[in-house]
Amino acid sequence: MAIDKQFSTIFSRQVVREGEEKEDFLALEKAIKEESRPAGVSQELLVDKIIAGTWRQCKLLKFESELFGSTQSFLANGAYDGSKLLDGMIKYQKAIENSTYKATKELEKLKQSNKSVPKLPKN
Repeated sequence: MAIDKQFSTIFSRQVVREGEEKEDFLALEKAIKEESRPAGVSQELLVDKIIAGTWRQCKLLKFESELFGSTQSFLANGAYDGSKLLDGMIKYQKAIENSTYKATKELEKLKQSNKSVPKLPKN
């Protein structure tokens, strides 16, 4: 594997776990990379952070939906206090959003300043 390919997958591919739809992730990755058109390793790393954050947001929304479906009867009966779990999910969601937003802004800044590191030669 070429060095630039290792860098470009360091963040994004680590977020796909066993049993998840890898094809969905690859489609998301392709769409974001086509839209972003990263030039250089620095931009590729930022795009990978954006992809990872977007994928995590999708997984969090799916988990949230499943959680509310499975705990609805527990919450209605007062047998389960999901406030701690919900607080944790909200904090996690905010952290993902902040990280993705920061990477997006850094990418825009790099593209505007045109100071990205050149691509490494492929082997």
